[in-house]
Amino acid sequence: MRVASRFSCRVLRRVVACLVLLALSFLLASCGDPGTSSTNDTDAPPGPEPVWGPWREVGLLIDGQHVRLRYGPWPIPVGKTFQAQVEVIPSNQADAESLNGSMCIVDGTMPHHGHGMNIRPPRGRLAHQPDGSLRGRVDGAMLFHMQGKWLVSVDVVRPDGMIDRASVVEDVQP
Repeated sequence: MRVASRFSCRVLRRVVACLVLLALSFLLASCGDPGTSSTNDTDAPPGPEPVWGPWREVGLLIDGQHVRLRYGPWPIPVGKTFQAQVEVIPSNQADAESLNGSMCIVDGTMPHHGHGMNIRPPRGRLAHQPDGSLRGRVDGAMLFHMQGKWLVSVDVVRPDGMIDRASVVEDVQP
């Protein structure tokens, strides 16, 4: 009986040691490469201006303003970072005034896969343009890590706290 007990203690210690090593290896693997952080690096110097794609109609906000979006570089690369610009075309001058300074957040998800981007959604501020529209370049990069249909949402957070959302599906291919 004593021999069996010593044997089971040794086996138990080895199993626990293996589990600890396995857990540590998972923790170290989840740290990843410092160059692929899961947050946007806002301290990095701006790179060259991307080649912007055409404006794409995203949809309408609650008060009827048109929302458009464009990406740079174009077409959207798979597995590489890219930028986004948001444009809101107000239906009248009062709407333009109420939207000036609003924050815009651009996010991408793959609802049929149950996941989104691996980085924090970029955000920016809308500002008046000479043509009467409001435009904002979101700060930070976007990253679609796989090909397929991505639901791109543009949230406009007004100064009074009200949030409007417009969405478009982008079919991202290599």
